[in-house]
Amino acid sequence: MEEDRLSRPEKGVRWRTYERWGAKYDAEKMLDAQLIMAAARMMKRL
Repeated sequence: MEEDRLSRPEKGVRWRTYERWGAKYDAEKMLDAQLIMAAARMMKRL
């Protein structure tokens, strides 16, 4: 999963901002995975 993220921020982007964006990206990715698993469980019941 780590390979999906950029290794360094673009020029002019502060590390703190870059890390905050990275955390948001990781959280959204986790929510997507949970949504897919929940949908699969619901489809299994049908």
